[in-house]
Amino acid sequence: MNYKILTSLSILSFLLCIFLFSYLYNEEKQRTIDELNKRQYIHAEQAAKGLESFIDSWIKQLSILASDEDIIQINIRGKKLIDSFFKEQKGQIKSLVRVNEKGIIAYAPSYLNLTGKDISKEKHIIEIFTNHKVIVSDIFRAVQGYDAIAIHAPLFNGTKFIGTIGAIIEVEATAKKFLADIKVGQNGYAWMISRDGTELYSPKNGHQGKKLFSDSLGSHSYFELGKKMKAGDSGYAEYYSYMINSSNQKKYAAFIPVHIGDTHWSIAVVSTEDDALNSLYSFKNKLLLLVSVLFITFAIFLYLGFKSWGIMKEAAERKRTELILQKANSELEQKVAERTEKLKKANADLESFNYTVSHDLKGPIRGINGFAQILIEDYGAVMNKEANSFLVRIQKAAEKVNILIESLLKLSKLNYHSLKISEVDLTALTTAIVNDLKFVYRSKDYEVKIQNNMVLKADSGLMLSLMQNLLDNAFKYSSTQDKPVIEVYKTKPEEGGEFCIKDNGAGFIQNESAKLFVPFKRFHNEDEFSGIGIGLAIVKKIIDLHNGKIRVESEPGKGTTFYFSI
Repeated sequence: MNYKILTSLSILSFLLCIFLFSYLYNEEKQRTIDELNKRQYIHAEQAAKGLESFIDSWIKQLSILASDEDIIQINIRGKKLIDSFFKEQKGQIKSLVRVNEKGIIAYAPSYLNLTGKDISKEKHIIEIFTNHKVIVSDIFRAVQGYDAIAIHAPLFNGTKFIGTIGAIIEVEATAKKFLADIKVGQNGYAWMISRDGTELYSPKNGHQGKKLFSDSLGSHSYFELGKKMKAGDSGYAEYYSYMINSSNQKKYAAFIPVHIGDTHWSIAVVSTEDDALNSLYSFKNKLLLLVSVLFITFAIFLYLGFKSWGIMKEAAERKRTELILQKANSELEQKVAERTEKLKKANADLESFNYTVSHDLKGPIRGINGFAQILIEDYGAVMNKEANSFLVRIQKAAEKVNILIESLLKLSKLNYHSLKISEVDLTALTTAIVNDLKFVYRSKDYEVKIQNNMVLKADSGLMLSLMQNLLDNAFKYSSTQDKPVIEVYKTKPEEGGEFCIKDNGAGFIQNESAKLFVPFKRFHNEDEFSGIGIGLAIVKKIIDLHNGKIRVESEPGKGTTFYFSI
Protein backbone atom coordinates (compact mmCIF):
# COMPACT_ATOMS: atom_id res chain seq x y z
CA MET A 1 0.00 0.00 0.00
CA ASN A 2 1.28 3.46 -0.91
CA TYR A 3 0.92 5.28 2.42
CA LYS A 4 2.09 8.60 0.94
CA ILE A 5 -0.82 8.62 -1.45
CA LEU A 6 -3.20 7.59 1.34
CA THR A 7 -1.85 10.36 3.60
CA SER A 8 -2.05 12.94 0.83
CA LEU A 9 -5.62 11.99 0.02
CA SER A 10 -6.55 12.08 3.71
CA ILE A 11 -5.09 15.58 4.08
CA LEU A 12 -6.87 16.65 0.92
CA SER A 13 -10.18 15.26 2.21
CA PHE A 14 -9.65 17.06 5.51
CA LEU A 15 -9.05 20.35 3.72
CA LEU A 16 -12.11 19.77 1.54
CA CYS A 17 -14.23 19.17 4.63
CA ILE A 18 -12.96 22.39 6.18
CA PHE A 19 -13.77 24.24 2.95
CA LEU A 20 -17.22 22.65 2.81
CA PHE A 21 -17.91 23.58 6.41
CA SER A 22 -16.74 27.15 5.86
CA TYR A 23 -18.70 27.55 2.64
CA LEU A 24 -22.01 26.16 3.97
CA TYR A 25 -21.71 28.04 7.23
CA ASN A 26 -20.98 31.36 5.50
CA GLU A 27 -23.86 30.83 3.08
CA GLU A 28 -26.26 30.17 5.95
CA LYS A 29 -24.82 33.10 7.89
CA GLN A 30 -25.37 35.46 4.95
CA ARG A 31 -28.91 34.17 4.45
CA THR A 32 -29.65 34.69 8.14
CA ILE A 33 -28.28 38.25 8.04
CA ASP A 34 -30.29 39.00 4.89
CA GLU A 35 -33.47 37.78 6.57
CA LEU A 36 -32.68 39.88 9.65
CA ASN A 37 -32.14 42.97 7.50
CA LYS A 38 -35.42 42.39 5.68
CA ARG A 39 -37.34 42.09 8.97
CA GLN A 40 -35.65 45.21 10.32
CA TYR A 41 -36.41 47.13 7.11
CA ILE A 42 -40.10 46.14 7.31
CA HIS A 43 -40.25 47.47 10.89
CA ALA A 44 -38.48 50.69 9.87
CA GLU A 45 -40.74 51.15 6.85
CA GLN A 46 -43.92 50.63 8.89
CA ALA A 47 -42.71 53.10 11.54
CA ALA A 48 -41.82 55.69 8.86
CA LYS A 49 -45.24 55.35 7.21
CA GLY A 50 -46.89 55.67 10.62
CA LEU A 51 -45.02 58.89 11.43
CA GLU A 52 -45.71 60.35 7.98
CA SER A 53 -49.42 59.45 8.28
CA PHE A 54 -49.50 61.02 11.75
CA ILE A 55 -48.08 64.33 10.46
CA ASP A 56 -50.34 64.23 7.37
CA SER A 57 -53.38 63.72 9.60
CA TRP A 58 -52.47 66.81 11.61
CA ILE A 59 -51.99 68.87 8.45
CA LYS A 60 -55.50 67.86 7.39
CA GLN A 61 -57.03 68.58 10.82
CA LEU A 62 -55.40 72.02 11.03
CA SER A 63 -56.57 72.78 7.47
CA ILE A 64 -60.13 71.94 8.54
CA LEU A 65 -59.84 74.18 11.61
CA ALA A 66 -58.41 76.95 9.40
CA SER A 67 -61.63 76.97 7.38
CA ASP A 68 -63.82 77.63 10.44
CA GLU A 69 -65.25 81.16 10.36
CA ASP A 70 -65.21 81.57 14.16
CA ILE A 71 -61.54 80.60 14.37
CA ILE A 72 -60.80 82.98 11.50
CA GLN A 73 -62.52 85.83 13.40
CA ILE A 74 -61.05 84.55 16.75
CA ASN A 75 -64.32 85.33 18.52
CA ILE A 76 -65.59 83.69 21.72
CA ARG A 77 -67.03 80.72 19.83
CA GLY A 78 -63.77 80.32 17.96
CA LYS A 79 -61.76 80.27 21.20
CA LYS A 80 -64.14 77.70 22.69
CA LEU A 81 -63.69 75.55 19.60
CA ILE A 82 -59.89 75.83 19.93
CA ASP A 83 -60.15 74.96 23.66
CA SER A 84 -62.38 71.95 22.96
CA PHE A 85 -60.19 70.66 20.14
CA PHE A 86 -57.02 71.04 22.26
CA LYS A 87 -58.56 69.12 25.17
CA GLU A 88 -59.53 66.26 22.83
CA GLN A 89 -56.07 66.12 21.23
CA LYS A 90 -53.96 66.94 24.31
CA GLY A 91 -52.39 63.52 24.29
CA GLN A 92 -50.96 64.12 20.80
CA ILE A 93 -49.95 67.79 20.84
CA LYS A 94 -48.31 70.09 23.38
CA SER A 95 -49.91 73.33 22.29
CA LEU A 96 -52.47 74.81 19.89
CA VAL A 97 -51.97 78.47 18.93
CA ARG A 98 -53.84 81.06 16.87
CA VAL A 99 -51.36 83.57 15.33
CA ASN A 100 -52.58 86.87 13.89
CA GLU A 101 -51.45 88.54 10.66
CA LYS A 102 -48.57 90.32 12.49
CA GLY A 103 -47.03 87.10 13.78
CA ILE A 104 -48.27 87.60 17.35
CA ILE A 105 -49.94 84.75 19.23
CA ALA A 106 -53.56 85.84 19.61
CA TYR A 107 -54.72 82.81 21.61
CA ALA A 108 -53.10 79.70 23.13
CA PRO A 109 -55.24 77.52 25.44
CA SER A 110 -52.30 75.41 26.61
CA TYR A 111 -50.11 78.23 27.92
CA LEU A 112 -52.04 81.46 28.38
CA ASN A 113 -48.78 83.36 29.02
CA LEU A 114 -47.92 82.75 25.37
CA THR A 115 -50.74 85.05 24.30
CA GLY A 116 -49.24 88.27 22.94
CA LYS A 117 -45.83 86.72 22.22
CA ASP A 118 -44.25 87.84 18.93
CA ILE A 119 -43.03 84.83 16.90
CA SER A 120 -42.87 86.63 13.55
CA LYS A 121 -39.09 86.09 13.35
CA GLU A 122 -39.38 82.30 13.51
CA LYS A 123 -38.24 80.67 10.27
CA HIS A 124 -41.43 78.70 9.68
CA ILE A 125 -43.63 81.74 10.46
CA ILE A 126 -41.68 83.85 7.97
CA GLU A 127 -42.12 81.12 5.36
CA ILE A 128 -45.90 80.67 5.81
CA PHE A 129 -46.38 84.46 5.89
CA THR A 130 -44.56 84.58 2.55
CA ASN A 131 -46.15 81.72 0.59
CA HIS A 132 -49.47 81.33 2.53
CA LYS A 133 -49.21 77.52 2.46
CA VAL A 134 -49.25 74.82 5.17
CA ILE A 135 -45.76 74.55 6.72
CA VAL A 136 -44.02 71.94 8.88
CA SER A 137 -41.11 73.49 10.77
CA ASP A 138 -37.63 72.15 11.38
CA ILE A 139 -37.00 70.73 14.84
CA PHE A 140 -36.50 73.35 17.55
CA ARG A 141 -35.96 73.32 21.30
CA ALA A 142 -39.14 74.36 23.09
CA VAL A 143 -39.01 76.66 26.13
CA GLN A 144 -40.28 73.75 28.23
CA GLY A 145 -37.09 71.79 27.34
CA TYR A 146 -38.23 69.27 24.72
CA ASP A 147 -37.55 68.94 20.98
CA ALA A 148 -40.59 69.85 18.93
CA ILE A 149 -41.94 70.67 15.50
CA ALA A 150 -44.66 73.15 14.60
CA ILE A 151 -47.34 72.65 11.95
CA HIS A 152 -49.14 75.80 10.80
CA ALA A 153 -52.10 76.20 8.40
CA PRO A 154 -52.90 79.63 6.87
CA LEU A 155 -56.12 81.50 7.68
CA PHE A 156 -57.94 83.64 5.10
CA ASN A 157 -60.80 86.09 5.43
CA GLY A 158 -62.07 85.78 1.92
CA THR A 159 -58.84 86.12 -0.05
CA LYS A 160 -57.03 88.15 2.62
CA PHE A 161 -54.37 86.32 4.67
CA ILE A 162 -55.02 87.01 8.38
CA GLY A 163 -52.70 84.63 10.23
CA THR A 164 -52.32 80.95 11.06
CA ILE A 165 -53.44 78.18 13.37
CA GLY A 166 -50.69 75.86 14.51
CA ALA A 167 -49.96 72.80 16.64
CA ILE A 168 -46.76 72.08 18.59
CA ILE A 169 -45.84 68.36 18.61
CA GLU A 170 -43.19 66.84 20.90
CA VAL A 171 -40.86 64.81 18.68
CA GLU A 172 -39.59 62.28 21.25
CA ALA A 173 -43.02 61.33 22.62
CA THR A 174 -44.45 61.01 19.11
CA ALA A 175 -41.52 58.92 17.90
CA LYS A 176 -41.79 56.69 20.96
CA LYS A 177 -45.32 55.65 19.97
CA PHE A 178 -44.02 54.22 16.71
CA LEU A 179 -40.52 53.05 17.70
CA ALA A 180 -40.58 51.90 21.34
CA ASP A 181 -42.03 48.47 20.61
CA ILE A 182 -39.65 47.67 17.74
CA LYS A 183 -37.20 45.00 18.85
CA VAL A 184 -35.63 42.41 16.56
CA GLY A 185 -33.73 39.86 18.67
CA GLN A 186 -32.76 40.16 22.34
CA ASN A 187 -30.77 43.40 22.02
CA GLY A 188 -32.40 45.06 19.03
CA TYR A 189 -33.90 48.53 19.12
CA ALA A 190 -34.85 51.48 16.92
CA TRP A 191 -33.60 55.06 16.95
CA MET A 192 -34.25 58.17 14.89
CA ILE A 193 -32.21 61.25 13.91
CA SER A 194 -32.97 64.59 12.31
CA ARG A 195 -31.52 65.79 9.01
CA ASP A 196 -28.52 67.31 10.81
CA GLY A 197 -27.75 64.11 12.76
CA THR A 198 -29.35 65.04 16.10
CA GLU A 199 -30.71 61.92 17.85
CA LEU A 200 -34.47 62.50 18.29
CA TYR A 201 -35.31 59.17 19.89
CA SER A 202 -33.39 56.27 21.38
CA PRO A 203 -34.25 53.73 24.12
CA LYS A 204 -30.67 54.21 25.37
CA ASN A 205 -30.53 56.63 28.31
CA GLY A 206 -28.86 59.96 27.66
CA HIS A 207 -28.81 59.67 23.87
CA GLN A 208 -31.64 62.06 22.99
CA GLY A 209 -30.52 65.43 21.78
CA LYS A 210 -26.93 64.35 21.00
CA LYS A 211 -25.44 64.88 17.60
CA LEU A 212 -24.29 61.59 16.13
CA PHE A 213 -21.58 61.04 13.49
CA SER A 214 -19.81 64.27 14.53
CA ASP A 215 -16.86 63.05 16.64
CA SER A 216 -14.09 60.48 16.41
CA LEU A 217 -15.95 57.74 18.28
CA GLY A 218 -16.90 55.53 15.39
CA SER A 219 -15.65 53.34 12.59
CA HIS A 220 -15.57 54.31 8.93
CA SER A 221 -18.72 52.23 8.35
CA TYR A 222 -20.45 54.13 11.18
CA PHE A 223 -19.76 57.50 9.55
CA GLU A 224 -20.83 56.13 6.16
CA LEU A 225 -24.15 55.13 7.75
CA GLY A 226 -24.48 58.68 9.12
CA LYS A 227 -23.89 60.25 5.70
CA LYS A 228 -26.57 58.09 4.11
CA MET A 229 -29.12 58.70 6.86
CA LYS A 230 -28.58 62.48 6.86
CA ALA A 231 -28.87 62.47 3.04
CA GLY A 232 -32.29 60.76 3.27
CA ASP A 233 -31.15 57.44 1.75
CA SER A 234 -32.52 54.00 2.67
CA GLY A 235 -30.88 50.60 2.82
CA TYR A 236 -28.79 48.30 5.04
CA ALA A 237 -25.51 48.81 6.89
CA GLU A 238 -23.00 46.98 9.10
CA TYR A 239 -20.99 49.07 11.54
CA TYR A 240 -19.12 49.42 14.83
CA SER A 241 -20.24 52.46 16.84
CA TYR A 242 -17.68 52.62 19.72
CA MET A 243 -20.20 54.77 21.59
CA ILE A 244 -19.79 55.30 25.33
CA ASN A 245 -22.11 53.00 27.34
CA SER A 246 -22.80 51.03 24.18
CA SER A 247 -21.73 47.57 23.03
CA ASN A 248 -18.81 47.70 20.63
CA GLN A 249 -19.68 44.54 18.82
CA LYS A 250 -20.72 44.53 15.20
CA LYS A 251 -24.24 45.77 14.47
CA TYR A 252 -26.62 45.38 11.57
CA ALA A 253 -28.97 48.22 10.68
CA ALA A 254 -31.83 48.87 8.26
CA PHE A 255 -32.54 52.56 7.73
CA ILE A 256 -35.21 54.58 5.93
CA PRO A 257 -36.13 58.29 5.75
CA VAL A 258 -39.29 59.83 7.19
CA HIS A 259 -40.44 62.66 4.93
CA ILE A 260 -41.78 65.54 7.02
CA GLY A 261 -42.76 68.61 4.99
CA ASP A 262 -39.66 70.01 3.26
CA THR A 263 -37.26 68.13 5.54
CA HIS A 264 -36.74 64.56 6.67
CA TRP A 265 -35.83 62.45 9.66
CA SER A 266 -34.25 59.00 9.43
CA ILE A 267 -35.15 55.79 11.30
CA ALA A 268 -32.64 52.99 11.94
CA VAL A 269 -33.63 49.55 13.28
CA VAL A 270 -30.54 47.89 14.76
CA SER A 271 -29.56 44.41 16.00
CA THR A 272 -26.25 43.12 17.35
CA GLU A 273 -24.24 40.40 15.70
CA ASP A 274 -25.12 38.05 18.59
CA ASP A 275 -28.82 38.50 17.83
CA ALA A 276 -28.21 37.86 14.16
CA LEU A 277 -26.16 34.70 14.71
CA ASN A 278 -27.93 33.13 17.71
CA SER A 279 -29.88 30.82 15.47
CA LEU A 280 -26.66 29.66 13.79
CA TYR A 281 -25.13 28.02 16.87
CA SER A 282 -27.24 24.89 16.56
CA PHE A 283 -26.75 24.85 12.79
CA LYS A 284 -22.98 25.19 13.19
CA ASN A 285 -22.83 22.25 15.62
CA LYS A 286 -24.92 20.06 13.36
CA LEU A 287 -22.88 21.06 10.33
CA LEU A 288 -19.63 20.32 12.21
CA LEU A 289 -20.96 16.90 13.16
CA LEU A 290 -22.03 16.23 9.58
CA VAL A 291 -18.65 17.29 8.16
CA SER A 292 -16.83 15.24 10.79
CA VAL A 293 -18.87 12.18 9.94
CA LEU A 294 -18.24 12.86 6.28
CA PHE A 295 -14.48 13.11 6.86
CA ILE A 296 -14.35 9.90 8.91
CA THR A 297 -16.46 8.13 6.33
CA PHE A 298 -14.19 9.35 3.56
CA ALA A 299 -11.07 8.34 5.48
CA ILE A 300 -12.42 4.84 6.01
CA PHE A 301 -13.38 4.70 2.39
CA LEU A 302 -9.84 5.60 1.35
CA TYR A 303 -8.34 2.94 3.63
CA LEU A 304 -10.68 0.22 2.40
CA GLY A 305 -10.12 1.36 -1.15
CA PHE A 306 -6.41 0.66 -0.87
CA LYS A 307 -7.17 -2.70 0.80
CA SER A 308 -9.56 -3.86 -1.85
CA TRP A 309 -9.61 -1.58 -4.86
CA GLY A 310 -11.86 -3.67 -6.98
CA ILE A 311 -14.57 -4.17 -4.37
CA MET A 312 -14.44 -0.57 -3.19
CA LYS A 313 -14.77 0.76 -6.70
CA GLU A 314 -18.26 -0.65 -6.89
CA ALA A 315 -19.00 0.43 -3.29
CA ALA A 316 -17.77 3.94 -4.08
CA GLU A 317 -20.19 4.21 -7.00
CA ARG A 318 -23.04 3.06 -4.79
CA LYS A 319 -22.00 5.50 -2.08
CA ARG A 320 -21.85 8.35 -4.58
CA THR A 321 -25.37 7.57 -5.75
CA GLU A 322 -26.63 7.49 -2.16
CA LEU A 323 -25.01 10.84 -1.41
CA ILE A 324 -26.61 12.38 -4.51
CA LEU A 325 -30.04 11.08 -3.45
CA GLN A 326 -29.46 12.22 0.12
CA LYS A 327 -28.47 15.70 -1.06
CA ALA A 328 -31.42 15.85 -3.45
CA ASN A 329 -33.83 14.84 -0.67
CA SER A 330 -32.25 17.34 1.70
CA GLU A 331 -32.53 20.15 -0.86
CA LEU A 332 -36.13 19.17 -1.63
CA GLU A 333 -37.07 19.20 2.05
CA GLN A 334 -35.32 22.54 2.49
CA LYS A 335 -37.17 24.05 -0.49
CA VAL A 336 -40.50 22.77 0.84
CA ALA A 337 -39.75 24.27 4.24
CA GLU A 338 -38.67 27.59 2.70
CA ARG A 339 -41.78 27.79 0.53
CA THR A 340 -43.98 26.93 3.49
CA GLU A 341 -42.32 29.68 5.50
CA LYS A 342 -42.75 32.17 2.64
CA LEU A 343 -46.43 31.27 2.40
CA LYS A 344 -46.86 31.81 6.14
CA LYS A 345 -45.06 35.14 5.89
CA ALA A 346 -47.19 36.18 2.90
CA ASN A 347 -50.36 35.39 4.85
CA ALA A 348 -49.02 37.29 7.87
CA ASP A 349 -48.14 40.28 5.65
CA LEU A 350 -51.62 40.17 4.13
CA GLU A 351 -53.24 40.11 7.55
CA SER A 352 -51.00 43.04 8.56
CA PHE A 353 -52.09 44.89 5.41
CA ASN A 354 -55.76 44.24 6.19
CA TYR A 355 -55.24 45.60 9.69
CA THR A 356 -53.39 48.65 8.36
CA VAL A 357 -56.13 49.37 5.82
CA SER A 358 -58.98 48.93 8.30
CA HIS A 359 -57.24 50.82 11.12
CA ASP A 360 -55.12 53.50 9.45
CA LEU A 361 -57.41 54.37 6.53
CA LYS A 362 -60.86 54.02 8.05
CA GLY A 363 -60.01 56.34 10.94
CA PRO A 364 -59.20 59.40 8.79
CA ILE A 365 -62.23 58.67 6.56
CA ARG A 366 -64.52 58.62 9.61
CA GLY A 367 -62.84 61.85 10.75
CA ILE A 368 -63.54 63.56 7.40
CA ASN A 369 -67.16 62.37 7.41
CA GLY A 370 -67.60 63.37 11.05
CA PHE A 371 -66.14 66.87 10.62
CA ALA A 372 -68.31 67.42 7.54
CA GLN A 373 -71.40 66.36 9.52
CA ILE A 374 -70.44 68.71 12.38
CA LEU A 375 -70.11 71.60 9.92
CA ILE A 376 -73.51 70.80 8.38
CA GLU A 377 -75.24 70.52 11.76
CA ASP A 378 -73.54 73.48 13.49
CA TYR A 379 -72.99 75.87 10.60
CA GLY A 380 -75.30 74.67 7.83
CA ALA A 381 -77.73 77.48 8.51
CA VAL A 382 -75.08 80.21 8.20
CA MET A 383 -73.33 78.78 5.15
CA ASN A 384 -74.61 79.39 1.65
CA LYS A 385 -76.17 76.68 -0.49
CA GLU A 386 -72.97 76.03 -2.42
CA ALA A 387 -70.94 75.47 0.78
CA ASN A 388 -73.55 73.01 2.07
CA SER A 389 -73.42 71.25 -1.30
CA PHE A 390 -69.64 70.94 -1.01
CA LEU A 391 -69.95 69.35 2.45
CA VAL A 392 -72.50 66.83 1.15
CA ARG A 393 -70.08 65.98 -1.67
CA ILE A 394 -67.30 65.49 0.89
CA GLN A 395 -69.52 63.07 2.85
CA LYS A 396 -70.45 61.14 -0.29
CA ALA A 397 -66.81 60.93 -1.32
CA ALA A 398 -65.86 59.67 2.16
CA GLU A 399 -68.62 57.04 1.98
CA LYS A 400 -67.37 55.96 -1.44
CA VAL A 401 -63.79 55.61 -0.16
CA ASN A 402 -65.08 53.57 2.79
CA ILE A 403 -66.96 51.25 0.39
CA LEU A 404 -63.79 50.97 -1.72
CA ILE A 405 -61.75 49.99 1.35
CA GLU A 406 -64.31 47.32 2.35
CA SER A 407 -64.34 45.93 -1.21
CA LEU A 408 -60.55 45.76 -1.38
CA LEU A 409 -60.49 43.94 1.97
CA LYS A 410 -63.03 41.41 0.67
CA LEU A 411 -60.93 40.87 -2.46
CA SER A 412 -57.68 40.48 -0.51
CA LYS A 413 -59.19 38.05 2.02
CA LEU A 414 -60.06 35.67 -0.82
CA ASN A 415 -56.31 35.07 -1.31
CA TYR A 416 -56.13 32.96 1.85
CA HIS A 417 -59.72 31.72 2.13
CA SER A 418 -59.99 28.01 2.93
CA LEU A 419 -62.72 26.36 0.86
CA LYS A 420 -65.48 24.47 2.70
CA ILE A 421 -67.18 22.40 0.00
CA SER A 422 -70.78 21.34 0.49
CA GLU A 423 -73.93 20.89 -1.59
CA VAL A 424 -75.42 24.30 -2.42
CA ASP A 425 -79.06 24.77 -3.49
CA LEU A 426 -78.48 27.48 -6.09
CA THR A 427 -82.22 27.87 -6.76
CA ALA A 428 -83.00 28.70 -3.13
CA LEU A 429 -79.94 30.92 -2.83
CA THR A 430 -80.90 32.85 -5.99
CA THR A 431 -84.53 33.24 -4.88
CA ALA A 432 -83.48 34.78 -1.55
CA ILE A 433 -81.11 37.26 -3.20
CA VAL A 434 -83.68 38.21 -5.85
CA ASN A 435 -86.33 38.93 -3.19
CA ASP A 436 -83.91 41.35 -1.48
CA LEU A 437 -82.95 43.03 -4.75
CA LYS A 438 -86.57 43.45 -5.82
CA PHE A 439 -87.10 45.50 -2.68
CA VAL A 440 -84.00 47.61 -3.38
CA TYR A 441 -85.10 48.24 -6.99
CA ARG A 442 -88.82 48.38 -6.16
CA SER A 443 -89.35 51.37 -8.46
CA LYS A 444 -89.26 48.90 -11.40
CA ASP A 445 -91.36 45.80 -12.06
CA TYR A 446 -88.71 43.12 -12.72
CA GLU A 447 -89.61 39.82 -14.35
CA VAL A 448 -87.21 37.21 -12.90
CA LYS A 449 -87.20 33.59 -14.13
CA ILE A 450 -85.35 31.08 -11.91
CA GLN A 451 -84.90 27.44 -12.95
CA ASN A 452 -85.82 24.83 -10.35
CA ASN A 453 -83.50 22.17 -8.87
CA MET A 454 -80.20 23.90 -9.60
CA VAL A 455 -77.61 22.28 -7.27
CA LEU A 456 -73.81 22.31 -7.21
CA LYS A 457 -70.95 21.46 -4.86
CA ALA A 458 -69.07 24.58 -3.75
CA ASP A 459 -68.28 26.85 -0.81
CA SER A 460 -71.71 28.15 0.23
CA GLY A 461 -70.38 31.47 1.62
CA LEU A 462 -68.43 32.26 -1.55
CA MET A 463 -71.38 31.24 -3.76
CA LEU A 464 -73.57 33.73 -1.87
CA SER A 465 -71.02 36.49 -2.63
CA LEU A 466 -70.72 35.39 -6.30
CA MET A 467 -74.49 35.32 -6.95
CA GLN A 468 -75.01 38.56 -5.01
CA ASN A 469 -72.55 40.39 -7.28
CA LEU A 470 -73.81 38.89 -10.56
CA LEU A 471 -77.50 39.43 -9.74
CA ASP A 472 -76.89 42.95 -8.41
CA ASN A 473 -75.22 43.78 -11.76
CA ALA A 474 -78.16 42.28 -13.65
CA PHE A 475 -80.68 44.36 -11.68
CA LYS A 476 -78.58 47.54 -11.90
CA TYR A 477 -77.80 47.48 -15.63
CA SER A 478 -81.35 46.49 -16.65
CA SER A 479 -82.95 49.17 -14.45
CA THR A 480 -83.15 51.56 -17.44
CA GLN A 481 -85.37 49.18 -19.42
CA ASP A 482 -89.15 49.62 -19.52
CA LYS A 483 -89.64 45.90 -18.89
CA PRO A 484 -86.50 44.49 -17.26
CA VAL A 485 -86.19 40.71 -17.54
CA ILE A 486 -83.63 38.52 -15.72
CA GLU A 487 -83.16 34.77 -16.17
CA VAL A 488 -81.16 32.30 -14.03
CA TYR A 489 -80.82 28.79 -15.41
CA LYS A 490 -78.47 25.90 -16.17
CA THR A 491 -77.69 24.71 -19.69
CA LYS A 492 -77.98 21.06 -20.66
CA PRO A 493 -74.93 18.78 -20.17
CA GLU A 494 -74.46 18.48 -23.93
CA GLU A 495 -74.40 22.31 -24.09
CA GLY A 496 -71.74 22.57 -21.40
CA GLY A 497 -73.80 22.35 -18.20
CA GLU A 498 -73.05 25.99 -17.32
CA PHE A 499 -74.96 28.19 -14.88
CA CYS A 500 -76.25 31.37 -16.55
CA ILE A 501 -77.39 34.81 -15.40
CA LYS A 502 -79.01 36.70 -18.27
CA ASP A 503 -80.46 40.24 -18.42
CA ASN A 504 -81.81 42.58 -21.11
CA GLY A 505 -79.93 45.61 -19.76
CA ALA A 506 -77.38 48.10 -21.11
CA GLY A 507 -74.77 45.58 -22.28
CA PHE A 508 -71.31 46.47 -23.63
CA ILE A 509 -69.02 45.87 -26.61
CA GLN A 510 -68.07 42.15 -26.65
CA ASN A 511 -64.43 42.61 -27.68
CA GLU A 512 -63.79 44.57 -24.45
CA SER A 513 -64.86 41.65 -22.22
CA ALA A 514 -61.23 40.76 -21.38
CA LYS A 515 -61.06 43.89 -19.17
CA LEU A 516 -64.34 43.07 -17.40
CA PHE A 517 -62.81 41.17 -14.46
CA VAL A 518 -59.95 43.64 -13.84
CA PRO A 519 -60.45 45.63 -10.60
CA PHE A 520 -61.75 49.21 -11.12
CA LYS A 521 -62.37 48.68 -14.89
CA ARG A 522 -65.81 50.00 -15.80
CA PHE A 523 -67.61 50.33 -19.16
CA HIS A 524 -70.16 52.92 -18.01
CA ASN A 525 -69.92 56.34 -16.37
CA GLU A 526 -70.83 56.65 -12.69
CA ASP A 527 -73.53 59.14 -13.71
CA GLU A 528 -75.21 56.29 -15.61
CA PHE A 529 -74.67 53.43 -13.15
CA SER A 530 -73.14 53.66 -9.67
CA GLY A 531 -70.33 51.36 -8.51
CA ILE A 532 -66.55 51.11 -8.09
CA GLY A 533 -65.72 48.22 -10.41
CA ILE A 534 -64.63 45.58 -7.86
CA GLY A 535 -67.61 43.16 -7.82
CA LEU A 536 -66.69 41.18 -10.94
CA ALA A 537 -63.07 40.95 -9.80
CA ILE A 538 -64.38 39.21 -6.64
CA VAL A 539 -66.53 36.92 -8.83
CA LYS A 540 -63.49 35.94 -10.94
CA LYS A 541 -61.43 35.25 -7.80
CA ILE A 542 -64.16 32.98 -6.38
CA ILE A 543 -64.38 31.07 -9.67
CA ASP A 544 -60.57 30.65 -9.73
CA LEU A 545 -60.56 29.35 -6.14
CA HIS A 546 -62.98 26.61 -7.26
CA ASN A 547 -60.86 25.87 -10.37
CA GLY A 548 -63.86 26.85 -12.44
CA LYS A 549 -64.43 28.94 -15.57
CA ILE A 550 -66.44 32.05 -16.33
CA ARG A 551 -67.25 33.79 -19.63
CA VAL A 552 -69.61 36.51 -20.82
CA GLU A 553 -71.61 37.40 -23.91
CA SER A 554 -72.94 40.93 -24.37
CA GLU A 555 -74.19 43.43 -26.90
CA PRO A 556 -74.86 47.15 -26.31
CA GLY A 557 -78.56 47.78 -25.69
CA LYS A 558 -79.48 44.07 -25.78
CA GLY A 559 -78.19 42.82 -22.46
CA THR A 560 -75.52 40.55 -20.99
CA THR A 561 -75.24 36.84 -20.13
CA PHE A 562 -72.67 35.42 -17.69
CA TYR A 563 -71.80 31.71 -17.93
CA PHE A 564 -69.88 29.90 -15.18
CA SER A 565 -69.04 26.34 -14.24
CA ILE A 566 -67.47 24.85 -11.10
